[in-house]
Amino acid sequence: MIITEIKLRQIIREVIINLNEAVSIEDAEGTAKTNIMKLVKGMIWDMEKSSQLDLPEEQLAWVKEYAPQIIAFVVVEDIIKISLGDRGYFDVDEDYQSDAFKWTYNQLFEKIRKEQPNEIEKAFKFAISRVANESKLSLKPIDVLKLKDVPVQVEIKQIWKYKSYMYWQTYDVGYKRIIENYYQMLNFVQPENKRNIQLVANIDELKKLVDDARPRYQEFAGRRKKDTNVVQEGTHMLINNDRWWVATIHNASAAYEHAKCSGDENNLTDWCTAAPGEGAKFFKQYYREDDPLIIFKDKLNKTGYQFSFSSSQFMDAGDEQISNELKFKLILLLSTFEDKIDKRYKLIHQAIDTHPLLIADRMSKQPIEERTVSGSLDFEGTNITSLPDGLKVGWNLSLFKTNITSLPDNLFVGNILNIMRTKITSLPDGLKVVGTLSIRGLKIASIPADLKVGSLLLGGTNVTSLPAGFKPTNDLELDDSNITSLPAGLQVGNNLYLKNSKITSLPADLKVGGKIYGFSGDKSQIPPHLIKKLKR
Repeated sequence: MIITEIKLRQIIREVIINLNEAVSIEDAEGTAKTNIMKLVKGMIWDMEKSSQLDLPEEQLAWVKEYAPQIIAFVVVEDIIKISLGDRGYFDVDEDYQSDAFKWTYNQLFEKIRKEQPNEIEKAFKFAISRVANESKLSLKPIDVLKLKDVPVQVEIKQIWKYKSYMYWQTYDVGYKRIIENYYQMLNFVQPENKRNIQLVANIDELKKLVDDARPRYQEFAGRRKKDTNVVQEGTHMLINNDRWWVATIHNASAAYEHAKCSGDENNLTDWCTAAPGEGAKFFKQYYREDDPLIIFKDKLNKTGYQFSFSSSQFMDAGDEQISNELKFKLILLLSTFEDKIDKRYKLIHQAIDTHPLLIADRMSKQPIEERTVSGSLDFEGTNITSLPDGLKVGWNLSLFKTNITSLPDNLFVGNILNIMRTKITSLPDGLKVVGTLSIRGLKIASIPADLKVGSLLLGGTNVTSLPAGFKPTNDLELDDSNITSLPAGLQVGNNLYLKNSKITSLPADLKVGGKIYGFSGDKSQIPPHLIKKLKR
């Protein structure tokens, strides 16, 4: 019994009703979650009746109880982020937060209802399946009242594994920035009845209203009188050369004045701290005595950037998060005059001290036995080309999308090693990865005999064999691989994945702690101790 498209449109329509009656952002969230839970419950029922959710009775009862709550939580959190940004740092006045959330929520569901009802059915049913198959929370009660607690959020997001369908529907649209600009320029929006966002038809009209209001807003801002003394008091210069002007900012007047990064008195950035009349309130939200705002003015390109380390906001002139690559470059710039940065600004110094390129440089100068980093290293967006021999990283090491071509011998990674989309063509001797190593899609042709790994994913590579006695302690994923047979002495700690592989038989001494997925060979020849481990 699959839900018909007509019925699905009706169900999605019910997700939208009643939301506009909510006054506060908390009321709006609560109503939204209730509506989404009804949608998910209906889909669980449909999946159960159509045998798409074939689970033991106890696990099915758990899914019915908790999957609607988990999915509603994740979707609402994503819509909050789409419309308002990170909790604790909303750049929309609290009087308008509920309206912004409700409008975005209704826009997304109404668009989906009209254009893509079947896609949301697929997305939600996929999410239900992910929750159902997740062992970490399986059959474990969840205190729904604690869903806003950070540890529970982290656990739930590990279940979800990916952003909700709602998030990806808006990925390239920029709802948050347009909504924030709309409320910054609200008094300049024409016609006046469009100053009620609920009367705005869609995101395209909202963007046009903002674009039309911007000249009036900028002209008004340019007439604002400044108190030079107050601006000077709030501006602590770090550097001012032919290319860069950089300062820490300590009052709202300085934040407003230095938002004119292009050099044009009538051309403000879109930062909320620059909004005439509202900027002072938002400045207080971001400013801390031990973590002031930092403004960078790029004189060459006539633009600017504003950093708030405590809120993890690193914004360009359009109030969009900058790339990791640019963020790392600007932190490196700060490192060149770190001695001028007040010792009280611990988060700024911490960002410099933990800059991956600076860490790698320090490690290369230390004795090999002391090359240890206790936490994670993320080199994405940097120009790293090599790592020091004997490096030990306590948690995650990411080299994603870097130009690095090789890894050092005896590299140790305490959790995940991410080398996807690099130019690495071989794995080094002595490599140990406690968590996951994925080499999918890389031009790696062989696996070292001494490789120690938790989970290994190697589909889409040139690898044709595994070393004898290979013992991944967690999963071994050979989906879409070129491996034709499994080696003697292979021991897989958890699951073995063989979908679309060329493996047609399983060795008699193979040991698998979990299940075997995707095996398409002759099942009559499977060793007896492995038969119960086969899954579709």
